[in-house]
Amino acid sequence: MTGEARRALPAPRALFLDFDGVVCDTERAARRSWQELYARSRLALPTRVWTRMAGSSVGAGVARADLTARRGFPLTPGELAWRAGRKAELADREPLCPGVDALVRAAETLGCLSRWSPAAPPPGCATTSPVSVSSAVWPSR
Repeated sequence: MTGEARRALPAPRALFLDFDGVVCDTERAARRSWQELYARSRLALPTRVWTRMAGSSVGAGVARADLTARRGFPLTPGELAWRAGRKAELADREPLCPGVDALVRAAETLGCLSRWSPAAPPPGCATTSPVSVSSAVWPSR
């Protein structure tokens, strides 16, 4: 497409991004938080369990079932809350994937994000991560 043809196209009105693996790699934070939770029970997160969990929206259930079976009793709500908080804390330290900030700034210039709030992910950010994770790693303005 020529530059002239590209300029003739209407400006995009929205920007949709998948969060996990596109905006930020949250798998490291997820894995480490599960490793730390397992360690609290003096256990190690098995590679076979992580392999089944990675990239899955139901991965936490795999780890919960494994840890419950190995400990002989279920995880408490407090343990699950601790792990979620720890994942958010670790994800906050993860950098944005290359090019994300420039893409968002370009979208702002084109008017795609006219209702952008610096305190939250942009409209159209799709993720299975909790808001605490996605808002923690999204760049503040």
